[in-house]
Amino acid sequence: AASLALMFSAIQQYQTQKISFSVDTSYLHWKTNFPSIVICEKKNSKVRSLRSKIRPDLEKLVFFDGSLSPQDKSACTESGKFRQQCLLGNYSDYMHKFRSKCSEIIGFCYYNDEDFSCCEEFLPVQTYHGPCFAFNSLVSGGTISTRDDLHFKITRDLDYGYGNLSIELFHAEVFVYALSQDAVPTKDTASKLALLETSKKSLRKGFQYNCFLSAMETSTDDVTRLMSVENRGCRFYDENILRYSSVYSMSACENECRANAQMKVCGCIVHTLPHNDEKDCDFDGIVCIVDNDKTISQIVKTCSCFSSCFDMEINNIGYTINAQNQQSENAKKEVRINFIVSPPYLHFTRKVVKTPLSMLGNGFFQVISML
Repeated sequence: AASLALMFSAIQQYQTQKISFSVDTSYLHWKTNFPSIVICEKKNSKVRSLRSKIRPDLEKLVFFDGSLSPQDKSACTESGKFRQQCLLGNYSDYMHKFRSKCSEIIGFCYYNDEDFSCCEEFLPVQTYHGPCFAFNSLVSGGTISTRDDLHFKITRDLDYGYGNLSIELFHAEVFVYALSQDAVPTKDTASKLALLETSKKSLRKGFQYNCFLSAMETSTDDVTRLMSVENRGCRFYDENILRYSSVYSMSACENECRANAQMKVCGCIVHTLPHNDEKDCDFDGIVCIVDNDKTISQIVKTCSCFSSCFDMEINNIGYTINAQNQQSENAKKEVRINFIVSPPYLHFTRKVVKTPLSMLGNGFFQVISML
């Protein structure tokens, strides 16, 4: 009995031990995945012409950002003067009808000066903003299931010591993100992580942006899978507990937590957030979401959303902007963006202090000494 207790004690010590971080600097031979670039539409001309004809503001609902104008709230509530003339539901249908397709947003694409078909690589993903298009992402599905399968890498060689993605956009009303390959935009990233100041304003038509980024990866030893998520402090992306995402990430967890909080407080989920068969909010539900935003955000803060065990931290170094003077095959383009990513010089790895073999060995020798 004592020997069994020692063995179980050794296993428990392994599962509850501290994680250590090691730093690797042998960067000359690394091959790093290019960050996931996510493009989310803010507004477009399709729905703009209907703004004065439909209450509430249809553009505001198709591209819902968590707010409503006081005029729309007063006009379309149950006691509102124009309630009978208001569009009170089916917002998801209108969102999918009026949002642009990939081919209507993104024109010509190049990676390290080699062109590729934009919409074969910028694939749909569901985010806080609604449907967006993500490049080099695990979340977009298809045939890509692991980081090794991702198509676009940064390698240190004589030709390119960096990764350069160039895209041309048909219109400038977009959010632009550079994220880890398993991440998606959330409410918080809209204000904190949007590149080129797109959280505050539109891109400037007729200009070229050079966006400079650096990347740093954190990986986790596979032997840590034997530890609890709480002690490990992260989840592997195939340890998916989420209902609305095929891949686990902290951001997908936060979006799902927000959806669950909206359902708890208001009995519905806004049409832009990822969800399955739960009730979409009608107008009264959206008013409830807007009025209870602080309560919902407080619930989200209590969620146990761990970081990913394989993660990429992207540092936004800055950008330059200049008028476009070169000819393009894309006659309709409004903006060109060059994403220039320098490869990492450091790589962090989560490791266990004691391996399963060493822990079992210690337990075994303790048992032998007792015998």
